[in-house]
Amino acid sequence: GTQFVSVGSKPGVPVGEKRYPMQVKYHGILLGKQGVTVKALEKATGAKIRFEKDPEGVIVITGTEEQRLEAWQLVQGVQALLPKLLTKMRDDADAKDKDAVWPAAVTQAISSAKKAISPDSGKRE
Repeated sequence: GTQFVSVGSKPGVPVGEKRYPMQVKYHGILLGKQGVTVKALEKATGAKIRFEKDPEGVIVITGTEEQRLEAWQLVQGVQALLPKLLTKMRDDADAKDKDAVWPAAVTQAISSAKKAISPDSGKRE
């Protein structure tokens, strides 16, 4: 059966899951090397994210409605930004820094995606 574990959410806030269509070809970049992308997205939003391939590619996001919405917005932002960032950073990185490329690119993609979602978030008093 389905078990809901409270993932750092306030008691009484309903946790649910929502499925969003996401082509399987994008799952790899969103999972990231050793899961770095998906772990960072989960950490940034408090939502849980998993990928399914059958019968079609979907991304399943579990969390409160707010967490799900933020996670989905970040997923779309990261999907758009990350490939370019990886390419650029790989070109700039020394051979010994290649392992640092993924985490650095993911961090940058998430922070850019967050800014795009709420451009005013930094200005609020």
